[in-house]
Amino acid sequence: WLTAEGTTLGADNGVGIAYQLAIMKKIHDGSLNFDSIDLDLLFTVDEERALTGASQINKDLIKGKYLLNLDSEEDDRFTIGCAGGRTFTVKIKREKIKINSIDANLTPIKISVTGLVGGHSGGDIHKSRGNALKIVAQILWKLNKKYKVYINSLKGGNLSNAIPRECRAIIFINKNKFTEIDSYLKKLKLNIQELYNEIEPNFKISLEKLDAFTDDLVLTKEIQDKLLSLLYLMPNGPISLHPTSKGLVHTSSNLASIKTHEDFIEFQISQRSLAQYDKDVIHEKFTTLLKMSG
Repeated sequence: WLTAEGTTLGADNGVGIAYQLAIMKKIHDGSLNFDSIDLDLLFTVDEERALTGASQINKDLIKGKYLLNLDSEEDDRFTIGCAGGRTFTVKIKREKIKINSIDANLTPIKISVTGLVGGHSGGDIHKSRGNALKIVAQILWKLNKKYKVYINSLKGGNLSNAIPRECRAIIFINKNKFTEIDSYLKKLKLNIQELYNEIEPNFKISLEKLDAFTDDLVLTKEIQDKLLSLLYLMPNGPISLHPTSKGLVHTSSNLASIKTHEDFIEFQISQRSLAQYDKDVIHEKFTTLLKMSG
């Protein structure tokens, strides 16, 4: 058995493989017969990581006129088409200063968003589920505007094709404002919760003091303001719906992960569209937003 903790990602591929193996067995033992059809059964690796296996296939190996994709998650259907996708990585230079050079009255805290449902950035993007990275970005933008905070690090998400369920930020705040900020976050949580109604029943925002935290470096104000504005403004979720197929997402984007490294902050975005032109357009809009953010 192949298992994973906390996720079913990859189980859809397992169902498709099982179907193909079952067909092969039945053809071999004579219990299933296709007199006028020749089948090519194709197995690939690394579908969850940008289709790196499928991209290396020699097309001359495939003789059939029609392709049925068994990577459909539900066991009573197969797929005859899909959106094109693009994943790109953004790296922002981590210009840092020591927190004590700003104000000796600042203290570190950790803000965490947890308990979100998550899901597949393609198959679940239309379900209005929360994106932990976008929620944290919204919280930090508002906190910075109201209280002036200083970001040490951000971390959330781990797969380019998954809607992130958790994210945490370590920031410095005025130690005399902790109780006030805690109260403000509780009110903010209620406002955000209303956006998701019963979709995210386990959504949590937590605030924790980090008395033993020793990393005293934070982003410069210029870099921090640009980063927060970029993450706050960045489109996320369904961008447009198909003009004739009711409920079908035509173009979408997913802020998938963010990590803080020694010298840069890195985040990954995955985009999908049923049309190559629209996929290019949404990518151009994102790159333009990045350039405007410096």
